[in-house]
Amino acid sequence: MNDNKIFFEKHNKHNSESQFIGIFIVLSCGILWGLSGIFNQLIFMNCDMTTKTLCGIRSILSGIILLIIAFIKNPSRALSVWKEWKNILSLIIFAVIGVMGMQFTYSEAIRQSNAATATVLQYIYPILMLIYHSIKMRKLPKLYEFVAILSSFTGIVLIATHGNLRSLCITPAALIIGLLSAFCYLFYTVYPGKLYEKFGTLIVAAWGQIISGLSFTFILGGIAEPFHLTLKSGIFVAGSMLCGVLIPYVIYGIGVRIIGGVKASLFVTIEPVASAVMAYFIIGIRFTFIDIVGFLCILASIEAISIISSREKCQ
Repeated sequence: MNDNKIFFEKHNKHNSESQFIGIFIVLSCGILWGLSGIFNQLIFMNCDMTTKTLCGIRSILSGIILLIIAFIKNPSRALSVWKEWKNILSLIIFAVIGVMGMQFTYSEAIRQSNAATATVLQYIYPILMLIYHSIKMRKLPKLYEFVAILSSFTGIVLIATHGNLRSLCITPAALIIGLLSAFCYLFYTVYPGKLYEKFGTLIVAAWGQIISGLSFTFILGGIAEPFHLTLKSGIFVAGSMLCGVLIPYVIYGIGVRIIGGVKASLFVTIEPVASAVMAYFIIGIRFTFIDIVGFLCILASIEAISIISSREKCQ
């Protein structure tokens, strides 16, 4: 009897430690993604690099490093995605609309406004996901989902107008491209599910980054745009690449496997909060009371959806 008790105590202790490690990993990824946005803003503030050039350099270098990791783990599988035209077409669509679209719109929204505002606007994607599933399932959202949609919309209006509907407090371009980044993030999240199942997240992410980077660099002409790269801006580019792509892509999946996708989606929403805090302390961006209320409206809607959805899935 005592032996069984000791066994269960050790088992529970091990599970608790594993859960803590998983939560720590996922929270770290959210903070790193938020820090990546800060690095992007520091690049635009300290260097004449355009959004296309930044995204092209970041995507190509990140993709190559991820592909090397994929080759080390499984050499034969790393090239398997190129064997069937159906998979190739799906990969290109994902790379261009998902990876390329998300990176460009998010980075450009940062350039047009700031890292915190761009991150919060992008994070309305769970609300878009909710609307997408409602349309797909042909059923109206539940009451709490309606409230979350209304809260998110209120937050966007407050951030954009500061309560004065006759004027915008951020440029129309920043607002539009910030909202477009949320739609691209939705596509990035929903579309590659089958590719991930067949080839794994790492391989799809690696090739997606490489195709995206080549498109930025050669098709959109990012390589032809001159810029002056200093040691400081080079460090910022490296920080953006490490925090935005390399480290999270490698460790996020570990966290998800430990605590599950539902909990991970809840804890990773620390990103916009981390971005706002770091923008305040690192860059010195000051937010008005209305800005903070708008941020809270959007974050509250995201958290409510995440918490209630996780409870429903556990029942």
